[in-house]
Amino acid sequence: MPGHQITCPYCFEKFTDDQVHFRMETVLDSAKDVAVNVTIEGTSRSYHSPDEVDNDPGLSETMRYKLLNRLHILSGFVQGEDPVYAEFWKRYGGTTTEYVDHDDLHPFPWLRPVHDLITEPEFFMQEAEVSADSGLVDRIRDANGEYTTRRVCPHCHNPLPEGYGRYPVKHIGVVGLPGSGKTVYLSQFCGLVEAEFKKIGIRAVPLAPGATGYRRNTMISALTPVPEPTKPESLQQPLCFELTYTGKSGKQYGLTLVFHDVSGRNCEVSRDSPSLSDNAARYAPFLEHADALMLMVDPTQLDAMGAANTSEGPQSVLSVLRDLYAGRAKQLERMPLAVCLTKGDAVANQIFGGPMREMTVPAGGAGQSRVFNAEDYNRIHGALVKFVQDKSPTLDNALSVQYPNYNLFIVSALGTGTRPVGTQSGTRNVPAGALAPKRLIEPVLWILHRMGFVGSAGLAAMPNEWICPGCERSVPGDVGYCPNCGIGRDGDWKCLLCGTVNSGDDQRCRHVEQGLFGRSKRCNGMCPFKFRETPGANENFTGEIELIRWAIDDDEREAAARKGDLEAQLAIFDDAQKDNEGGRIRYWGDQILKNPAIKDRPLDLCRVCEALWNIGSGVERFQWAVLASRSGDRSAGVAQYQLGQLYLQGKDGVPKNLERGRYWLERAWLNCQILARDMMLSKSQLSDMHLQWDIDRYTNAVSPSKDLVESEIRELDVLVDFYQGTDRQTVLVKSRARLRYQLQRIHAREQAAIEAARRAEEARRAEAARKAEEARRAEEARQAEKAKRFEEARKAQAARRAKEAEAARKAEEAKRAEAAKQEEAERKALAGDLDAQIDLILTAGENEDRDRMLFWCNRAVANPDIIYNDDCKGMVCMTFAANAESRSKAYRWLVLAANCDDGFFIGQARCMLGQTYLSWQGLADRARYWFEEAQHALASEDVSNESVGELLSEIRKGLAECAGAASDMKAVLRAKIRELDILIDSPWYASSRGSLKTKRDVLASRLEQSPETGDAPRTASKSRPKHADASSSTPSFPPAVSSFCTHCGSQLAPGAKFCFSCGSPVQETSMNDWPSPVSSQQGNNTHQRQARPMTDEQEIARADMLVAQVEGLRQEKRYQEAEPLAREAYELRQFNYGLANKDTLSALHLLIYVLNDLHRYREAVELCRILVDIRSMIYAPDAPELKDAKDWLAFLSQRAG
Repeated sequence: MPGHQITCPYCFEKFTDDQVHFRMETVLDSAKDVAVNVTIEGTSRSYHSPDEVDNDPGLSETMRYKLLNRLHILSGFVQGEDPVYAEFWKRYGGTTTEYVDHDDLHPFPWLRPVHDLITEPEFFMQEAEVSADSGLVDRIRDANGEYTTRRVCPHCHNPLPEGYGRYPVKHIGVVGLPGSGKTVYLSQFCGLVEAEFKKIGIRAVPLAPGATGYRRNTMISALTPVPEPTKPESLQQPLCFELTYTGKSGKQYGLTLVFHDVSGRNCEVSRDSPSLSDNAARYAPFLEHADALMLMVDPTQLDAMGAANTSEGPQSVLSVLRDLYAGRAKQLERMPLAVCLTKGDAVANQIFGGPMREMTVPAGGAGQSRVFNAEDYNRIHGALVKFVQDKSPTLDNALSVQYPNYNLFIVSALGTGTRPVGTQSGTRNVPAGALAPKRLIEPVLWILHRMGFVGSAGLAAMPNEWICPGCERSVPGDVGYCPNCGIGRDGDWKCLLCGTVNSGDDQRCRHVEQGLFGRSKRCNGMCPFKFRETPGANENFTGEIELIRWAIDDDEREAAARKGDLEAQLAIFDDAQKDNEGGRIRYWGDQILKNPAIKDRPLDLCRVCEALWNIGSGVERFQWAVLASRSGDRSAGVAQYQLGQLYLQGKDGVPKNLERGRYWLERAWLNCQILARDMMLSKSQLSDMHLQWDIDRYTNAVSPSKDLVESEIRELDVLVDFYQGTDRQTVLVKSRARLRYQLQRIHAREQAAIEAARRAEEARRAEAARKAEEARRAEEARQAEKAKRFEEARKAQAARRAKEAEAARKAEEAKRAEAAKQEEAERKALAGDLDAQIDLILTAGENEDRDRMLFWCNRAVANPDIIYNDDCKGMVCMTFAANAESRSKAYRWLVLAANCDDGFFIGQARCMLGQTYLSWQGLADRARYWFEEAQHALASEDVSNESVGELLSEIRKGLAECAGAASDMKAVLRAKIRELDILIDSPWYASSRGSLKTKRDVLASRLEQSPETGDAPRTASKSRPKHADASSSTPSFPPAVSSFCTHCGSQLAPGAKFCFSCGSPVQETSMNDWPSPVSSQQGNNTHQRQARPMTDEQEIARADMLVAQVEGLRQEKRYQEAEPLAREAYELRQFNYGLANKDTLSALHLLIYVLNDLHRYREAVELCRILVDIRSMIYAPDAPELKDAKDWLAFLSQRAG
């Protein structure tokens, strides 16, 4: 998965693998190659710049945007110098050393454009791809469809090797003086790394392009000159190698090694300026970020003449490193340092007395021992240490004091000598024989062992330690004899009883002393080697030594102690400790410390200082703790702990320094771990120490560099005074001088920082004052602008209020004028002015005032002048028809309006009457008649008028529906009789009432003479329910249930005798009391009134009664009897309310329930679909009523199959 942490091997910035940038695979040579070809309307065009696109008027905005976007993307693929990349290499001579493959010459890699997927997504076609093997983001497809795997650092744009970041990365800095053989070693290492590591079961792969390019450019053969030294002004590409192996559990282990070849010139220190050189400071990051160091040393550079000068020889490189790590000495001391003697084949005879041997593989064979072969290395370790000590004691002292984690190695990159040959560039060296490199990877294996990547076959010897040949324990280098068994490193031994040094051939101590009574007595001490060779003596070795100890006379011992005998002084000091005599401990402790011989016995020095610590106080305790801690003995852990506590607590005149205290605690803990490994401490004791010391509490303790340096100088002052007149004093004095120089630099930096801070504070205050002044002026301007806007707003508000007042005044005047006009119109209307009444009707209709509109319609109906104005009659009748309470009332008014003269309202009434006959009664013949009459009435109207056009369309539609349809003649005659009855009852036709009655009688006679042929099929789907008197000849339109006053037009209550508005008596000839038309059943010509059918209210009441009866029958499960009653109730409500009515839909739902009870599912499904359609039109989509209907439809559909 993405998210791997990566450290750039060039700039050492940290980032994740999904933040890398990519070099493009698609590259254009120049801006001239940027072109977009398009084909528009069959014509091919080419655009090379945004100006050409902008100046083309034939392009649409969409096409122009696409072309400009494409040109922008293509311009990002033009090759050229990368400013970020160039800025990095400008610090190292201005020229990159990036290696170029033969197939990657055009263009050069560093000229390829670099883009970021996050900030520049337009240059990529898709998201970056994650490798299935490494889990890294390593491939992406650019906007031109090409895949690229050229990852670069997002900070410096230097290339990242393939797979870099998959495993942890360790950096190794390779340093050395010019001519030390760094380049030759690295060249041979790159070529042989795979084969050499394969011998021990580790897969080593050089990562391109760094390692492979370096090997190709520095190839060495028998006929090829060795590479020239690295130029000081150039930076070599990092050499990356990937090391992997599979553990016993099957787990994959991996590590990436990065070698940084730093030029030897950058490691030199000028004689005039022994401080850090400019070149070394420029190349410092490659050493400061190193996890390990390799110091390459040519044996010829170990010249004793110049070894004493720290500015010359290999020790100058160490001085540069110390300067780089100023204030971080602890980090440098922990860092593994492999000091490699190069050209080992030339000095092998001098070191080993014979040829240089190959490195052997540990037992187990290749592929089974992934370890550093310490047993093989220890065979040559002593010779290497002696060689360096003899050649350069100063280098040996500097390494021992300043780099405790170092070791010596010998390598031969060529395995043969060199000879000079002449070339065009001058004299060059070429190998004198066949190449046979030896021990190339041994120092790298040791570094990997110290890093924990590989193990070790045995305990590796260190230069500042030697292995006791008797007990095989590690002994400090400055201790001549093993404190455990007394055997020396040269084979001699020191008697543990008397301290006499004996040769390795002596089986018993040769020391003889004069005993009591003048008798001579020989020491009974035995050689550990000889004693242990005696059968059965090994078990009683310790007991025998204790039994044969003998004591020297106290007086003689004290006399010897006063003469300077260290052994006697130590013995007396031990006795004083046993007797707890503080004065004698202090006296003889001071005498021992003044004895020069104690300086070569770190163990005794350590225990004496610890004893003095326990009885001392003040600054002396600090001095004794320093001497014991710096004695070099592994038993100095307690003293180091005490010194750490002094720093942590700030006691005895020691300034408090948490970081230095933590350093000494860690040193003490390290010594205790070594003692535990050597079985001098038990695991429980070690655990108790760790718990008591609580080192983890100070893990994050940090102190200023100045305090750390001062603490080290204070410790060195104590050591310099103690080791006066010894070689160690020289090293200590130089170290103290270096630290004092560092302290001066720290003081200078502090002063510079203080001065810079002062100047920054002054600048900050000046900037703050300037900003405050600008803020004040801005605030004043803002307040002025605010006041100006407030004044403008006040004026605008006043003007708006005046304008509103004027508008209100005018509106009030217009309202009053309109009210006066309305009052005048009403006055005229009440006086009987028909035109005024018609205007008031139209005004009420516009205002949607139904009551007022009906009031003036009633006044207009009662106006005698309306009889002679057909347009007014038509309009009033249409108004009543539109606002009628029932279809029967609407039918009466439509008949009255349809019998007026021609006009728009008349045509509209006739069309509606035709639609009534067609859809309500199914009389197509009568409907056709009225549609044709309506067409005739509109003959003189303007057909271009929208309303007229729509009405003509409705008429044509009705005629089309009537085409081919036939009606029952008797039904047509009854309809005509009903129309004549309405006209006869109307007072408007009182003058022609006789002729109308004659027509009616004729039609009634024809009706009686018509045969009983039954009803013809009807075109409409709706029909009145069949009541018990449905066969009667009485018309199916009930009369009105209420009437209007003929005087004032107010609506009258049912049964009222007087008008509640004006008090006029109700006349029997009211329009709503007109007699219903009847048809003669006896064949006479007289008009006889028949019994009226049910009124609308009666029908509604009957429907409610039927619904109640159906619900009762359902409870009694009498479904067969409930079905016809439910159907009649539904038809009655549909007739009176219409289909889109809640009461009608509830009756329909009840009918569906009954059909479901009777298991007549198909009929119930058809009715339920009607229910869903109607409810979907009148309810919201999420209404529960609609959801219930849909659920019933799904249920019934499932039952119906």
